[in-house]
Amino acid sequence: MMKLCSSCRSSNLLNIVIDQRLRIDTCRYLIEILSRRITGE
Repeated sequence: MMKLCSSCRSSNLLNIVIDQRLRIDTCRYLIEILSRRITGE
């Protein structure tokens, strides 16, 4: 039972890390587009 709980916890942690990475990637992407638009004009 303890093994199952720990594995579930680790997978949940992995999901949180992946979610944060995706957010950072999307933020960088949006900033890049905005900076291109500003320099384009």
